Amino acid sequence: MSQKQEHNVNWKNLGLLGVVAIGSFLLGHLSTGNWQNRQFSRSCSANDKQRVLIIGDSITWGYSPEVDVAEKRLPYGERYTSVLRKKLDENIELVIEGLNGRTVAQPNRELLKHPYSHSTMDCIHILLHSHKPLDCVVVLLGLNDCKSIFKYTLETLKADMRKLIEIILKSEVWRCGAKPAKPKVVLLSPPPVREINAVNKEWDFTENSIALSQQLHIAYAEIAEEYKDTVTFVNPNKEWSVNTGTDSVHIDSKSNRRLGEGLADVIDRVLSAGVDNNKECVNFSNTKLTTNTVVFLFAKQISTKEVHLRKMNLFNGKFLGKLFETLR
Repeated sequence: MSQKQEHNVNWKNLGLLGVVAIGSFLLGHLSTGNWQNRQFSRSCSANDKQRVLIIGDSITWGYSPEVDVAEKRLPYGERYTSVLRKKLDENIELVIEGLNGRTVAQPNRELLKHPYSHSTMDCIHILLHSHKPLDCVVVLLGLNDCKSIFKYTLETLKADMRKLIEIILKSEVWRCGAKPAKPKVVLLSPPPVREINAVNKEWDFTENSIALSQQLHIAYAEIAEEYKDTVTFVNPNKEWSVNTGTDSVHIDSKSNRRLGEGLADVIDRVLSAGVDNNKECVNFSNTKLTTNTVVFLFAKQISTKEVHLRKMNLFNGKFLGKLFETLR
């Protein structure tokens, strides 16, 4: 027998096995009499913790606003991320990605001495896929972008932030996928620069930086309105009295506490809204049993065993191709 004939026979055998598997699958589930009400297992265990990723700059890192201290990082317990972690339910896992000097999209030229880019856009896919599956992403960025070196206007900065949010929403990192579960993003505007002083002037903040930072909340609110089903916007300066400290850029311990406590309530509300993350994302309680449904369920079963769906000529190739794109 030629190698080609042997290959064809092998795939025919696999096809027969697939048909048998479908029959067994249907008989096993239909015989229970409760097909319509069955909750199907998740790709991730229902016992998994919900995972929240925070993407931020030096405020998230915990940079101290005090100019006369040797240790520039606030003590662990005084950072808003620590306050947040303590207040959140123990079934919520918090992943913190705070980087000094981080921007939305522009490489930070003043920090090019470091062997990495400070642009979130340059590393967003790595950040997201390193911590998937995700249930919520918090974004607290934009203050570094107000530096005069970047020559941003409110509209150009808004456009870059919108692009970043869109990448996050469309990335295949959400638990159970984007459908029917919705991505959940919390967008925060950083507290505005209050004044220019000797310290922040060295960081390239100017009077224009003050004006731009004071308008960020307007642009972010408009972005959230565009994606209102998936993006929640909060202005911490207005809602929780989060203000910059001595250096007029970073926030002190009191504002960190307010930010952590306020954000905990928002995350709790966002995670509890909409889809119940403790249940299967695909609920067939009101779904009519059809051939396509059967194919979907069978493909879902075998996809967990890393079977290459594209090679299985059991069903219509076009449909199966789309199915593979959905499940992979």
